[in-house]
Amino acid sequence: MQNSYILHCDDTIDGLLTALYDGFVIKKKLGSSYDDCISISIGSDQNYSLFSTWIEIMTDPKKASLTASTIYHQLGADVYAQVFRTLCHYDDSRGTVLMGFLTRAFKEGPSVLDHLSDPYVMRVLELSRKCGNESHLFYGFVRFTQLENTLYSRIEPKCNVLPILSPHFNDRFPKENWIIYDVTHKIGSVHKAGNSWFILEDPALLDIDLTNHQKKDPFHALWRSFFQAIAIEERENPRCQNTLIPKWYRRHMDEFL
Repeated sequence: MQNSYILHCDDTIDGLLTALYDGFVIKKKLGSSYDDCISISIGSDQNYSLFSTWIEIMTDPKKASLTASTIYHQLGADVYAQVFRTLCHYDDSRGTVLMGFLTRAFKEGPSVLDHLSDPYVMRVLELSRKCGNESHLFYGFVRFTQLENTLYSRIEPKCNVLPILSPHFNDRFPKENWIIYDVTHKIGSVHKAGNSWFILEDPALLDIDLTNHQKKDPFHALWRSFFQAIAIEERENPRCQNTLIPKWYRRHMDEFL
């Protein structure tokens, strides 16, 4: 009977990529006897197993970068995009799913995405789609507030969408200082005018109370007035509105405050 392994990493993209790197090191040692016996536990999810080897994974940016580069260059941009969006999902099983998916992907190549009967492939496509759908919504749901010389926004997504959103706003506002703070994951995307964006993990610095700023910013009142003015009362449809803009996403949208 083959021994099973549980790799425990922190709940970050680099942490998961490091766990995948170490997982494939173990897989290589096992050789042909490997049979999906490696699972990845994330963050506070510490489900010990009596007959499994528990390994704590220390996040290593070099291993994470090498793993991402290998996926991109050996499997192509499409597979890399699916893997990256899966990494950004919040599902606790995504590490184990990616381990199984990549095991098959490195055997089959880019065509692995066509193997829809494989449970790992199907699960990756499902998680990737859900994360992609949520990030697409936030392209239109982000609302900025003027703070002196900086545009500031708060969002509360379920997935870690900042790495997906940030390139969009980097292209949209290249000459602006802006910050998008993710309340859920307590991280922020910071962009200095004329430079590239970066992710910062400092809630004490990034979590700003906007109450007074929004009262002073005339554009908030103008936007609410515009929102009310274009509405056709006879065609009001709350049910349709709830479908297109779920209440979860309205917490930081000016027109619903």
